[in-house]
Amino acid sequence: MRVGVVGLGMLALVAATSAKAADPCDGTKWPLSRELAWFQTAKPVKSGAIMLPGHAAVVELQPMQRVDYAVPLNIGWKTANTFGAVITTATTPGVYQVTISDSTYVGVAQNGKIVTAMAMQTLKGCPGLNRSVRFRLGQGPAAIQIGGAKGDRVLVAIAPED
Repeated sequence: MRVGVVGLGMLALVAATSAKAADPCDGTKWPLSRELAWFQTAKPVKSGAIMLPGHAAVVELQPMQRVDYAVPLNIGWKTANTFGAVITTATTPGVYQVTISDSTYVGVAQNGKIVTAMAMQTLKGCPGLNRSVRFRLGQGPAAIQIGGAKGDRVLVAIAPED
């Protein structure tokens, strides 16, 4: 009888672990639950807006030809009939993650240069989340650059790493 109870307990533990691992919104490298929560209450902003870290917004995109990027994007093959935007944020030195809802290019420029991404995770099958990218940023303004979007809106969150 004891073996049966232990066996059932182990089976329940394995099932719970499998269910948790199967959730496509959990993130594979770092948690994204706060970003999902922020996306639920995000307010619309236009390209050129200022967004402080620790927030999300529904960014209203415009045709890429009309976007004034801080540093030109090197995604030429994705510019025809696509949309983009630039959102400015202010940072103190540290690692920040930019999370987006749709499949599109997202990068950061600071001090006139593209910042190399430290890490990225793409989420397949998670409604409302597509990608989260981490960048090491310095003191001062940083431009979140979006491009190659098929639609004219995208949810964007910026936050210090969790």
